[in-house]
Amino acid sequence: MRRSGEGCSAVADVYETTARAILTQGTLVLLAGKASEDFWILPGGHVEEGEHALEAVRRECWEEIGTALADLRKLTLLPSIWTRRGDVVHETMHLYAATVRRGPTGVLPSGPERQTLLRWASVDDVYAGRVALVPVAVWPWVVRVAGS
Repeated sequence: MRRSGEGCSAVADVYETTARAILTQGTLVLLAGKASEDFWILPGGHVEEGEHALEAVRRECWEEIGTALADLRKLTLLPSIWTRRGDVVHETMHLYAATVRRGPTGVLPSGPERQTLLRWASVDDVYAGRVALVPVAVWPWVVRVAGS
């Protein structure tokens, strides 16, 4: 829904329900992004109408990284507000944790989505802000899951 007013700007309020996962190998966490963006997100995506969040996180992670998730468990329902390309994103995130067992530690999965970039980051990189992970509300959860 676009904000209205005199001199209407390109800023919009965007409302999203997502299911994302903190995917780990040891103390590394897998992040997803796009070449056109200057930030990283946790793998996952939108929950489709009528879809359960658990189904959504499995489907989205399979689409993005081409890897089934092991030891999948729900962590929390995390509301957050953040900015993406000038839009204000009101995200309600079903947050899960899982491990990625396929391949040696630190080797990136090769998912079927060509537009999705993947990278492993250390907990220190995420926590210290050397990796721009959004929304900020996920940081303590990433540290809790991947730092243990």
